[in-house]
Amino acid sequence: ADRWIGNYLEKCQHIITPSDSIMNLLLENGIEGDITTIPTGIDLKPFREDGSEAVRQKRKWGEDTVFISVGRLAKEKSFETLLEAAAIVMRDHPEVRLAIVGGGLEERSLKKLARDLGIAARVDFVGTVPYEEVPGYLKAADVFAFASTTETQGLVTMEAMAAGLPIVAVDATGTHDAVTNGKEGLLTENNSAALAQAMNQIIDDQTLRDSLVTEATKRVEWFDINNQAQRMLDVYDRAIVAKHENRYIKVR
Repeated sequence: ADRWIGNYLEKCQHIITPSDSIMNLLLENGIEGDITTIPTGIDLKPFREDGSEAVRQKRKWGEDTVFISVGRLAKEKSFETLLEAAAIVMRDHPEVRLAIVGGGLEERSLKKLARDLGIAARVDFVGTVPYEEVPGYLKAADVFAFASTTETQGLVTMEAMAAGLPIVAVDATGTHDAVTNGKEGLLTENNSAALAQAMNQIIDDQTLRDSLVTEATKRVEWFDINNQAQRMLDVYDRAIVAKHENRYIKVR
């Protein structure tokens, strides 16, 4: 696979990566030439339309403090870590609820884990919802929580910021490309205790939460789909020049 990818890249003038982490991975593996990070752009408009109250009523969240996470229920998404962290948080904060939006092969085992942890009544497995409904679910929640360590660009985290949510997440590739620790969110070590500590911190410190929301709202403007489309056009212009000059990507 490495040879095939290398051979393909050597026929190209420019490489686009979805995050700086992926760009650095290419550089570390001997790829030389023009590489530009352009994350997938986000259409911010749906995240600025408020349908949050209808979602809260539908899901019977009431006045709960809702941590929400979105993703496939698969092993690599580390929902076990998130559930274990939520169980720690709920000991001191019975008003906390965890909502998980998404479906997948691990749904049954995750529901069993929630029962074993004694928090099944406080975990809302929403299931898969149409993509156009995701902004409403995000806006209806209070904090976005994420434990995945396998993201290439942290797209769902960007969407959560677009919905005006502060972020609490495991510090990993993709996520830290979108979020600066202490600015738009809190990034933690990859374990449930550290994640729970950050979740508690964001519950207990309203000033911190407000600051994270303000910065997240500013940060997400950079990911606007129109900004990224213009950057894509600029890259094509540069690739056209490189083609005329007979310049190609080099693979060591």
